[in-house]
Amino acid sequence: MAQGRVVGLDLNAWMLACECTGLDRATAIDLFPAVEAGLMSTLQQNT
Repeated sequence: MAQGRVVGLDLNAWMLACECTGLDRATAIDLFPAVEAGLMSTLQQNT
């Protein structure tokens, strides 16, 4: 967060969530940019 706005996702939190659901590390890292872009786009539309 910066100045009350979300500016990106926490990679460590993403990796922990993926580990908890059984997604392997390499796949999680490959998916991160797309997931982050999609969530950021949605958040920006809703503000």
